[in-house]
Amino acid sequence: MRGNQYKQEKYMGKLMRGECSGFVSGNIASMVRMQLGKLEFSTFCPFESADKVIFYTKAKPKVSLCKILCKGEITHAMVLGTLFGLSLCDDVFGDIVYYQGYFYVYVFSEIYDYLKQELVQIGKYSARIEEVPLDSLADYQREFLTKKVIVSSLRVDNVISRVIGDSRDGILERIREQEVILNDDILKKKHTILREGDRFSVRGYGKFLFDRIEGETKKGHLILVIKKYC
Repeated sequence: MRGNQYKQEKYMGKLMRGECSGFVSGNIASMVRMQLGKLEFSTFCPFESADKVIFYTKAKPKVSLCKILCKGEITHAMVLGTLFGLSLCDDVFGDIVYYQGYFYVYVFSEIYDYLKQELVQIGKYSARIEEVPLDSLADYQREFLTKKVIVSSLRVDNVISRVIGDSRDGILERIREQEVILNDDILKKKHTILREGDRFSVRGYGKFLFDRIEGETKKGHLILVIKKYC
């Protein structure tokens, strides 16, 4: 996708200037690693199974871990929507983590003050953030809700329809409205074929991982294992 190529070139340009890449995930991170080749670089990975990492060639990036304090029950999708609602690019913040009853998010330290001032509500609930030590999630292990779905094909609209329980027409409308993200890029082609390891998110429904094809039914339909990020 052109968006991914643009992001790859953007991050490589920053690294060549001695800056850090920003928070990068998925296939974009893989492309950056390949292009870096033998160039000496380091990777900031917040925790073992983190989706988003930062590449750097000189000074280690300054990152803050924010604990979200909210007077109500919120979801990963609500937190993500709030961050985007504050006009933040997705490469200035890292993984959103749910751990022991609280949501946490990694951000570049330079935007912490802005976030502390502006993040005052999530959904209909009052909220605020506080900075906690980076090692606060040292014992964190990512959790998923796992479900199996049966599909006739691996077309993205077909799979998402089964995952979130919406009609194919409903999914096509969501794609037109740019509400579906596939591997960190806005999904534009309804006929895209999903592959094992692909990550996708649907506005209002959260983020999912296409873990694997487990088998086939007697009618030749595919049995997929889908994991939803908690």
